[in-house]
Amino acid sequence: MPNEQTPLLRDRTDGQYGVGSEDVPTRTQSETHPTPDLPFRVVAYTCTALWCVTFLCAQDATIVAMLLGNISSAFHASEKSSWIGSTFLLSVCCASPLFGRLCDIIGKKKSILIALLCFSIGTLFCASAPSMTQFLVARTIAGIGAGGLVTAISVIMTHLVPLHSRGIYQGLTNIVFGLGVGTGAPVGGVLNDTVGWRGAFYIQVPILVITFFALMFLLEHDEPTHAPQEPSLLKRLKDVDMLGLVVFSIAPITALWAMDRVSVQDKSLTDPYVLTGLCTSIAALVLFYFVERHGAAVPLVSLDIYALRSGWSSLWANFFVSVGLFAYNYNFPLFFQTVGGLSASTVGVRMMPASIALSVGSLLAGFYMRATGRYYWYNAGCMLLAAIFTIPAAFFNTNPATIAPFVYNIPQAFGCAGMLTCTLLALINCVDKSTVGVTTGMNYLFRTTGQVLGVSVSGAILQSLLARNLRYWIVGPDAEALIAKIRHEATIIPSLPPQFQGPALQSYANALQCVFWLVLLAQTIAFVMCLYIEDKPLKPAGGVQLPSDEEEVL
Repeated sequence: MPNEQTPLLRDRTDGQYGVGSEDVPTRTQSETHPTPDLPFRVVAYTCTALWCVTFLCAQDATIVAMLLGNISSAFHASEKSSWIGSTFLLSVCCASPLFGRLCDIIGKKKSILIALLCFSIGTLFCASAPSMTQFLVARTIAGIGAGGLVTAISVIMTHLVPLHSRGIYQGLTNIVFGLGVGTGAPVGGVLNDTVGWRGAFYIQVPILVITFFALMFLLEHDEPTHAPQEPSLLKRLKDVDMLGLVVFSIAPITALWAMDRVSVQDKSLTDPYVLTGLCTSIAALVLFYFVERHGAAVPLVSLDIYALRSGWSSLWANFFVSVGLFAYNYNFPLFFQTVGGLSASTVGVRMMPASIALSVGSLLAGFYMRATGRYYWYNAGCMLLAAIFTIPAAFFNTNPATIAPFVYNIPQAFGCAGMLTCTLLALINCVDKSTVGVTTGMNYLFRTTGQVLGVSVSGAILQSLLARNLRYWIVGPDAEALIAKIRHEATIIPSLPPQFQGPALQSYANALQCVFWLVLLAQTIAFVMCLYIEDKPLKPAGGVQLPSDEEEVL
């Protein structure tokens, strides 16, 4: 009977996968049955199907970003356009740990098929939604599927290839993701002009259905690592920590709501509702810890994994680098369009080399780890490189260079990509293969939470400081109306009277400069976290290689 030791590929190899105890995240039994180092041609079909899903998820997110104006205008709800992206990102954040644990409870094949079904249904409902409210619900369903797909694909890849080759496959996955992101905007524009924004969703559905059946055929049935003797799927699903999921979900939702009041509704950070939202978010996180520690039979996250030195250091490194990366990527283009006076297309073209560097950085990190079996110094070096080339952004002024900052973006993106790949493998390397599902879910939980906070906190800081600076410079009758227009329509600055253009540009420059200091702080903390990761060799394909005593320290 197939079980966790059954290969994920149907009839392609006799290799076996190690199993360990349910909640003991140490490298024990799995190292006596390492994953075989299969030729690429053997795993090509399965990888192609997985990468097809990755491409569609990445392209979908970019298509929606491209069509935000068209979608919100069609529903006469432009004021809710920001929530189209927020609901998707929040559901991705909350779904990641859920599907990581589902991989352990019901198996990897069932988990990815459920996630793909959610994404497909959400996409179909987006295409047919009659109102903005129903569209947001559909995006939430699609986001749950996308979060599950990201986690399940990573778990399957880890079981599909040996750990020392895992970084290469992660790099290839990131290249596919980058292609999806890069083609999303032009494809979305063409589809909108030809078949309308609804057609941009409808056209994805048949491809998703084909991919669903491809994965159903290519992936062998695998038994769960949690309670494999329990034949009832429903009884195993009862072990899912839904209380922990609900409690955790409150934290990012209330934090984002509070930040939204600052950045969109022009409230101050001392507004009672803003403070209530932030306090509720913190309280939810504290309660989540106690639920996971004392109230859950099968916790959504493993506190045993978090207690490991490489566990907590890798997770927090992922969190802080995601905060910095998303805050930077959202605000860097805004700076050069607003303060630098460049067009959106010019900024987009000049940022393309950095996008390429993201893919190359991840792939080269994979080749390095395959060649050396190590990651510690490469990981620390990548994060240091990213932090160093973020420093110039913290000193941008109202007359910035228009070429050099985009050049600095290249090593910054390269370093972040290499670090994210190395920390993923460092985290997986410190646990038993039976806990890869929950471990991967925790990795993406910290990463996506960092992404949500990076966008929301940087937006709140920008708008709060921008309002304060503008009120200092612009006074008199109708000043508040003009300030509100400048805050929410930065493109009007060139058309302002000359006496207002300078103060407006200076206000944006000062506020964005503080955002970039936040980015630098986050990346510096991420670098410090990288130093705490244990320097252990990756588990090889053909034998056991345990670290020596000296390798247990930095």
